[in-house]
Amino acid sequence: MAKVSIHVWHRITGEIIGVGQPMGAAKGKCVPLPGPNEIVLETEFEERQIATLHQTHMVDVGHKTLVKRSDSKK
Repeated sequence: MAKVSIHVWHRITGEIIGVGQPMGAAKGKCVPLPGPNEIVLETEFEERQIATLHQTHMVDVGHKTLVKRSDSKK
């Protein structure tokens, strides 16, 4: 599978709390709204790995990128 555009909701600590993928007519027009003390990162990720993203990665807030978790076995 290919990489797809996703939105990753995360805490300021980098913990991922949600993932969304704009689809259909919303592609390119979706505006994610974070809650209090949350940030949304727009990035690309391998489609087949999205379901486990919260277990295998976290957000490097300073560099605004996904990084593999050191405790991840996947």
